[in-house]
Amino acid sequence: MSVLAFQSVTKQLGDHTVLHDVSFDVQPGEAIALLGPNGAGKSTLIELAAGLRRPESGAVTVKGRDPRHASARRHLGLMPQESDFPDLLGVEEVITFVAAHRNAKHAVEETILALGLAGVRDRVTAKLSGGQRRRLAAALAFVGAPSLSLLDEPTVGLDTDGRHRVASLVRDHCAAGGSAIVATHELAEADAVASRVIVLAESRVIYDGDIQELRTRAGATRIAYVNTESRERTALTTDDPVAALSALIAAGETLDDLEVRPVRLEDVVEALVQ
Repeated sequence: MSVLAFQSVTKQLGDHTVLHDVSFDVQPGEAIALLGPNGAGKSTLIELAAGLRRPESGAVTVKGRDPRHASARRHLGLMPQESDFPDLLGVEEVITFVAAHRNAKHAVEETILALGLAGVRDRVTAKLSGGQRRRLAAALAFVGAPSLSLLDEPTVGLDTDGRHRVASLVRDHCAAGGSAIVATHELAEADAVASRVIVLAESRVIYDGDIQELRTRAGATRIAYVNTESRERTALTTDDPVAALSALIAAGETLDDLEVRPVRLEDVVEALVQ
């Protein structure tokens, strides 16, 4: 049985269709990067999976159950973009509270160490820095090994060490049989945690597959330039920028305002929707 299934899901916010006819499933052990530009519907998809919203049509199930039901939500861990904690509870107290709901008090110490929170375990949450709050939010998404951890832009506000710790947690969690969805707009973050990628744009899934295949289709480097005669700007992507530039020069192209840089997410989306 799939851990999570979306079946022809459509979701509207007001008059705006955020997701249209979205279908996919997540199997045990899968780490999926959910990619898309701002406003593509990533957070809404995460909220539907967590049972915080309901679709206008279609169905969302967690292990065969509606995620709004307690029997399904006990299988979920969630790290939203913003998290609030009881101001006067300490870090260890908050993690212990969540672990108790998953019958996993034994996992508290391991989670504290994995997120680098040992030095602030007794600090009340009101006194945490922004980065420490993000680490605590990540801890709650993984403590007790839920079947599915949902992370919405998890590395925003984290330093390099925090980013590495979260990526390591995702990989270890899935290696042990858990599943994860990581919503992000950074290709590098997707590379660090997942092999499968779902790309959202224009309210729909425009790609669902292997991350290396996605890179192959989009190219690894973007070259853009203005032709002196036509004054038109041309852009292309390639896996071999040296060869591509040599070919352009040999063809007599004039390369004003030349730009050569790694492919970004918006370039990938542009290549997919063409």
